[in-house]
Amino acid sequence: MFFRQRKLFWQIFTVNMLIVLGSIIAVGWYSSRSVDTFYVEESAADMINRANLIKSTVAGMLAEDGTGRLKKFTIDSGRASGTRITVIDQNGKVLADSNEDPARMDNHRARPEIDTAFSGTPGSSIRFSNTLGERMLYSAIPLTEQNGSVTTVLRLSVPVTR
Repeated sequence: MFFRQRKLFWQIFTVNMLIVLGSIIAVGWYSSRSVDTFYVEESAADMINRANLIKSTVAGMLAEDGTGRLKKFTIDSGRASGTRITVIDQNGKVLADSNEDPARMDNHRARPEIDTAFSGTPGSSIRFSNTLGERMLYSAIPLTEQNGSVTTVLRLSVPVTR
């Protein structure tokens, strides 16, 4: 009779342990995904806010002398903030970038966040950067003229690993 009680204990114990372990794994996975989603959304909103802070400066530099001082401004501001800053015209040509030479960069017009910004609203996306060789979070805002047409886009990006 003692043998049967012990066998019943191990049957119940094993089933309960599997249920507990399964629950822990499910809650851990769900929590991880929720925190990741929250982090990405907050980071994208933060970058749009950063872009709005320098928007008028970039627009002023473009209106004054084109890309002369703009290139230096993006490099200095990008290094100071730990953020990659890129300015793109309506044809997709990179006018200034804080990390790379704009003359060597691809056309950016078809990028999702840039396409959204040219439609008049801020846009964000996560994808692999061929230039930097890592996954990046991109956020872009439109720079508009007085008539409301979008002429250039200001894009900021940070590595997703951050």
